Amino acid sequence: MKHKITIIGAGVIGAATALTLQQRGHDVLLLDRERSCASASFGNAGAIVNGSKYLTT
Repeated sequence: MKHKITIIGAGVIGAATALTLQQRGHDVLLLDRERSCASASFGNAGAIVNGSKYLTT
């Protein structure tokens, strides 16, 4: 069963999550108070890049 999903926050994580869910057939609504990938994405970018060193192959 596919669900209607609302994601609050259109930063990098929110946008990627919305895209993945949409590709899997879910009905997704992405909301943000500003333009997409603006505010919190700046702060998350460092966490995503720096966190990659902990991944193992």
